[in-house]
Amino acid sequence: MDYKEKVIDIISELSVVSDNEIDTKDKFSDIGVDSIKFVELILNLEDKLNIKFDDGELDPSKLITVKNILELTEKYVLAGI
Repeated sequence: MDYKEKVIDIISELSVVSDNEIDTKDKFSDIGVDSIKFVELILNLEDKLNIKFDDGELDPSKLITVKNILELTEKYVLAGI
């Protein structure tokens, strides 16, 4: 399983839709991921992908869609941070 599949899997655990129904265009608010679940998402991503996000990049107003979090995660996974 590559990191993109892991990200989708983690999102599906916190949302109201299954992993095969999640689209990169989906907004977190539309799939049942509220602010508390978003914090859980970030913590789970850091734990399961062995990365540490810079707090300055975790602006909820910029991380609205699944694609946004995939792009941010990709930056850290590829950099090995």
